[in-house]
Amino acid sequence: MRLTKICADAENLLRRSANARLHLEVTIVKLIKLNRSVRLSQLLEQLDVKKNSNLETGRSAVSPSVPPSAAVAKPRPVAAAAPSAPSAGGQITLTALEARWPEITDYIKKTRIALGALLSESWPLSLTDNRLEIGFAPHNGFSISSLEANREQVQTLLFDLLGVRLQVSGVRDTEGRVPKNPNAVLPSDRKREFEKLAEENELLKKIVDTFDTEFLK
Repeated sequence: MRLTKICADAENLLRRSANARLHLEVTIVKLIKLNRSVRLSQLLEQLDVKKNSNLETGRSAVSPSVPPSAAVAKPRPVAAAAPSAPSAGGQITLTALEARWPEITDYIKKTRIALGALLSESWPLSLTDNRLEIGFAPHNGFSISSLEANREQVQTLLFDLLGVRLQVSGVRDTEGRVPKNPNAVLPSDRKREFEKLAEENELLKKIVDTFDTEFLK
């Protein structure tokens, strides 16, 4: 059947083509190689045989499964214990707070410089039911306003250091207790520092002499 088809195709090409010799030679080559051709059914059979052979080889190479009882259980990692948080219901006395006030102001200076400088001029005056009144000099109304504006930050910093939830408020110290704070800088001390700095700094001394400046509290 294939031989008949090749000859019929060649006959049509020889009639219409201007180069009949070329088509004749190609047809002869096809007829010579016809015996070497393989039927499609034979190719499919060979593919099926090869596929079955590969499946058998793959099954023999698979290792037997390990029974569940033979599996070694890995130990679970032990989680590290979290550091205990300070107790929100803790208590502290006014005496203990006064003793630690310099430490508290130094701690706050390291985290919030402005707040630390603000509190270094203050002193704890009263503590009732975790309500802390922080006193400032009577003329220092600006510091009281600044404390009220940053109340939440101060309360958080005090809790981090003391482990006690305190509600703070700023008041004027009318009893003169603020100087108890060794970190507090009084106006007289500031004036002496300014005068000493003016003596050591020629430029500052010249400005003071030229404009006849005066230190204001």
